[in-house]
Amino acid sequence: MPAFQQTTVPNPPTPRAPATAAPPGALTDQQKLDLHNQARDLARQARDMAHSARDAAKQAQNAGLPAPVIAGQTTTGTLEPPINPAMIQAMAENISYALFVTIAVIAIGVPLVRALGRRLGPAPAPPAIPPQVGEQLKRIEHAVESMAIEIERISESQRYLMKRQAGKPELAALPRAGSGGA
Repeated sequence: MPAFQQTTVPNPPTPRAPATAAPPGALTDQQKLDLHNQARDLARQARDMAHSARDAAKQAQNAGLPAPVIAGQTTTGTLEPPINPAMIQAMAENISYALFVTIAVIAIGVPLVRALGRRLGPAPAPPAIPPQVGEQLKRIEHAVESMAIEIERISESQRYLMKRQAGKPELAALPRAGSGGA
């Protein structure tokens, strides 16, 4: 097979656009170049700082020390909590005391506030009864009283008759008028 040779062909020069007046606030070529260089320098500095931080972390890890924390960097290792356990216990006790006090205040305070509200609030007025209903109630009351009197009379006559029948059985079988009895 024949071997192919690679040849490079230079790119033809691109024609430049005719110079026109730049709009106000536009950057010149020199300003653009300066900004590009500044951005490149900042990126290089950031990359160097990252490499140095990585190297410091590796050295600390090899030495058995906790990794240094750099501002703005998160760590995946474990850190000691900022509060010691004695403070946690004291805070837990204070929270439990506050809980029980709150429950007591609610249990005692709610009925007291209700009673105070009833005492200080206006007493509800009894509902007004229309005069027609009042007259009807009076008539019903008189009718019930008269019925009670009549029922008492009936029951008293029944008791009398029961006594009569129990005491004298011969009165129960009275002869009929017009029969030929003695």
